[in-house]
Amino acid sequence: MFDGKTIVITGASSGLGAALASVMAGEGAHLALMGRDARKLGSVAENCRSSGAGVVEVAGNVVDSGDCERLLAAALEEFGTIDYLVLNAGVSMWSRFEDVEDPEIFSKI
Repeated sequence: MFDGKTIVITGASSGLGAALASVMAGEGAHLALMGRDARKLGSVAENCRSSGAGVVEVAGNVVDSGDCERLLAAALEEFGTIDYLVLNAGVSMWSRFEDVEDPEIFSKI
C-alpha cells in the first residue's frame, strides 16, 4: 500500500514516530524524517535504510518554520513528491494539573 509513496514524519527520533518510520520502511515507502535529537534520528534513519527504504533526515524542531521548510525541500528534492504527512511531533508533561506553577507550559504541549 505504501510502496513507492513518500511519507514525511515529524517527531521521528523516538516513540511513535520512530515506530511508524520503521513500519513504513518495511512497506517500501520513501521517508523524510524530522526530529530534535540528531543522534537518535540518525539511528532511526539507518534502521529504515537497512530495511531498503530511501530516507532523508532533517534534525530540527517543528516550531521553527525554517526547519519545516528544510524538511519539505529535502523530501521534494530527493523523492520529487510528498504523498503523506504524519505530524507526530510533540512533548509530554508528567505532572498533575494542580502542581503546574507556570501555565505557559501548556503552549508548548
